[in-house]
Amino acid sequence: AKGVSPDAVQIHEVQVAGELLVVLVRVAPAVAVPVVDYLEPGHRKVADQHRVDQAGVVLGPEEGAQRFRCGAAYTEERDVESFERYRSGMDDALRHSDLLSAYEIFNVYVDRVRQRVDYARSRVKQPFDFTIDEYYQYDREGEPWLRNTDELDELWRKRVKNDYLRLKLTDKEDEAIVETLTERYDNLERRINELNNEDVFQFFMNAFAQSIEPHTAYLSPRNSENFEISMKLSLEGIGALLGRENEYTLISRVVPGGPADEDGRLQAGDRIVAVGQGEDGKLVDVIGWRIDDVVDLIRGPKDTVVRLEVLPEDSSVSGPTRIVDIVRNEVKLEEQA
Repeated sequence: AKGVSPDAVQIHEVQVAGELLVVLVRVAPAVAVPVVDYLEPGHRKVADQHRVDQAGVVLGPEEGAQRFRCGAAYTEERDVESFERYRSGMDDALRHSDLLSAYEIFNVYVDRVRQRVDYARSRVKQPFDFTIDEYYQYDREGEPWLRNTDELDELWRKRVKNDYLRLKLTDKEDEAIVETLTERYDNLERRINELNNEDVFQFFMNAFAQSIEPHTAYLSPRNSENFEISMKLSLEGIGALLGRENEYTLISRVVPGGPADEDGRLQAGDRIVAVGQGEDGKLVDVIGWRIDDVVDLIRGPKDTVVRLEVLPEDSSVSGPTRIVDIVRNEVKLEEQA
């Protein structure tokens, strides 16, 4: 996440339940300026200390945007102290489309997560002593920042030990436990690696927007589209809910009454290997892709064709695939609401 590329600016207001104001914009460094100009004049009653200087940097850990405090299991006290140099200048930087501080902080966080994952993968292969009495504090909120790598290693030794014990209590064999946890830590690293410039920009701008008004949010182009879909309770696509299984995008559920349901060939548990547009468009390999990127390929205008190369649920990863072509249509989402 080193920067973002220019794009058009769109800002809208949406009222939800009579109170929630959602700000929808397009991603670009220059977007920071209109968002600041748009928000602050309308909230002059908010004290100066609630401007972006005090927004609280957003790092976006394992599951989307969360506040910096959620990085307490990954970052050291020295990291936090090094970020203090940005505190008094973030508002001016934001007004000049200078997002260097946000990206630098995020990149430090990513490095720290990778270090923790490396440690966890190594430690899970070593024996644990379950005869000693010790306590693992999984919730670090309100706790002081850990001072150095040794303290982080000790916290993560207990975390991995706790993960191991929980599986051991389900009667799993040691070899299976190591395999399961290694896969779990791999997935954590994969989710962090999948975060892109747009994600980081949204994390940061959400911190700013919510520092001005707690009921205000910034949405990226993709999330603004999903928000509008949720408001309309309909979309144009094939009517399949997607999930993740290791490197594969998985059909987790077929929406009743949707195109995929009426076609009948796609089943829950099938894995999508590639996606093609039209009846003869090139099939694009999507193994290892983010789910939302796969969704972007599958969604499309009504009455157009999308082709999916699918690995059936009952086939091994080396088994034969099949091509499923489906005509997109409107999918009603009332049942999902």
